[in-house]
Amino acid sequence: MFYSKIDKKIVIILILLFQVRLFATDINAELFKAETRLANALQDDNHMNEAVFRYQKMLKKNNSPFIIIDLAQLYQKIGESQKALDILNSSNVEDKNSIRTVFALAKIYFDLADYKNSALNLKKIPETQWKKEEFKMAALIYNRLDRIDEAIYYYTQLIKKFDETAYYINLATLQEKRELINEAQVSFENFYNYDKTPYSLRFLTRFYKKYNKDSELQNLLKNIEQKKEDKKTMRPLLKSRN
Repeated sequence: MFYSKIDKKIVIILILLFQVRLFATDINAELFKAETRLANALQDDNHMNEAVFRYQKMLKKNNSPFIIIDLAQLYQKIGESQKALDILNSSNVEDKNSIRTVFALAKIYFDLADYKNSALNLKKIPETQWKKEEFKMAALIYNRLDRIDEAIYYYTQLIKKFDETAYYINLATLQEKRELINEAQVSFENFYNYDKTPYSLRFLTRFYKKYNKDSELQNLLKNIEQKKEDKKTMRPLLKSRN
């Protein structure tokens, strides 16, 4: 097989494969490990078609659930989510409720915009075992399903547990939509305080104007002007030091 740009790691694993065939005592087990490492290395180095070929080759010899899931996820990465779903649904994965399998299914259904099935699979994983990726997916799923209360809950968890302050804008927008005006104000203000860009400022000023928060708007604009003046004052002092 020809690679236009061969990564050093791939060359090393190819050498390992050759050595395994010559010297390994348990050749099948060692070959499986080396083939898996090669497929992963190809994937990491963006040789997706070659990685698919390797996984398919391994699957013919060993109907391992790990290979099936890896191949399905690889198809998903190259934009063939329906093919990935077909592989998982028609395969002999022994435990279709394992965390690895249901999370793979949740991601594939999400890519296919089947948010109901994505949520069903994601919820099979106990929330106590969730990491940031699971909370983020849940927030997006329930947002797309227009299940506002659940989306608010998961965006809140993302911010509290993982300090994902960029999601204050999503949280604020949903809180406003839910007519939780006081909570939305706090979230818009937090978003601005963490972001301090024209983008976050635009959202906050719009909110203040829409809900007649005149004193808050005046204080905000006053603080911005004061900071501009402070910068003007400091500029000549900094130049003189240089």
